[in-house]
Amino acid sequence: MTVRTSICLTTDVDTLLYHMNNVRYLREVDFARADFYERSNLYRKIRSKGGAVVQGSCTIRYRRFIRPFSTFRITSKMLALTSLTGRPLSQYSSITDSRHTWSTNDLGAPE
Repeated sequence: MTVRTSICLTTDVDTLLYHMNNVRYLREVDFARADFYERSNLYRKIRSKGGAVVQGSCTIRYRRFIRPFSTFRITSKMLALTSLTGRPLSQYSSITDSRHTWSTNDLGAPE
């Protein structure tokens, strides 16, 4: 499991200046996923066996806003890993009040 901390700046908010832009959520999850693969040595293990990491799909549920200038953390872990596919999970949480927004990423080999 890895933890990544960030902050929502004015360049990250939607046009109403009310909360973090939906695309930024996905970008942050992508950075957290890459960080998880590097820190857990999972990427090196996959590459050493001749494999590659390809994101087959991504599903995100927006449950809470991240307001401008709020700090948040993303916790990433692997829920399931087989010889062909993996199912990582990334969880957003507020540093100040511990309310959660969940995001799951599914990685799959082509069928």
